Amino acid sequence: MNAFFRGLVALAVSVCTCGGRDWQAMEFGELHTNCVVEIESGSYSNLNGVKVLEYKLLAWYRIRDSRPWYVDNALCWCKMSTDNGVRWALLHMARNPEPTGHNSDLHWHSYYVYDVPNGWFRYFDQPPKNEDVYKQMTWFKFKAERGWDTYDSLIIDQNWLAALGEKPASDFSRQTVQRTGASRSAQETNRTSSAAASRRSP
Repeated sequence: MNAFFRGLVALAVSVCTCGGRDWQAMEFGELHTNCVVEIESGSYSNLNGVKVLEYKLLAWYRIRDSRPWYVDNALCWCKMSTDNGVRWALLHMARNPEPTGHNSDLHWHSYYVYDVPNGWFRYFDQPPKNEDVYKQMTWFKFKAERGWDTYDSLIIDQNWLAALGEKPASDFSRQTVQRTGASRSAQETNRTSSAAASRRSP
C-alpha cells in the first residue's frame, strides 16, 4: 500500500512540473516584486501616490524557437490606491529564462516593443473584464506565433475569476506554427535597465 501511495505522489509531482505548473522555475516571487515596483513607480501613467493593494497572477506561458531563444510571459492584475482614488492595472511581464545572447534579460520586467504604442501596461478606472484582456493586452498571445512553440502554459482559473469576475474565454493553444521568419514581438522583449528607467514617469 505504501508503494502505491508513493507512486501516486510521484505521478502528482510529474504532473505539477510538466503540465504548466513548474512554479519554482518561473521565479514568481521575483515576478510579484518587480511587477509591484513598476506599478508603484507610475510606469506608463501620470498617476501619483500609487500603492498596490492587491496583486494576482492570472496566466503565464513559455515560448521558444529553433535558435533556441526562450521567452517567459506572465499576465498580472493589480488593484491600487492613487491620489485620484482606486485604480486597476493589467500588466504583461516578460523575461528570458536562458542566457541566449548579450541582450538577454533574465529578470522579470514589463514587456516592451520599442516603436509601437503601449499594449503591455494598461490602467482602468473600473475593474477590468475579459474583454479588456483579449482586446487590449495585444502582445500577450494565447496562440503560438509563427516560428514559435508554446512549451508550457497555465491559466490560474481561481485568480482569473476573482480578479475579472469571469471565467477565461479561451485557453492557450499548444499548436506549433511553422517558422517563416523571426517573430518581432518575441525578439524585442529585451531591453536594458537604462531604457526601462527612461520610460518611467517622474
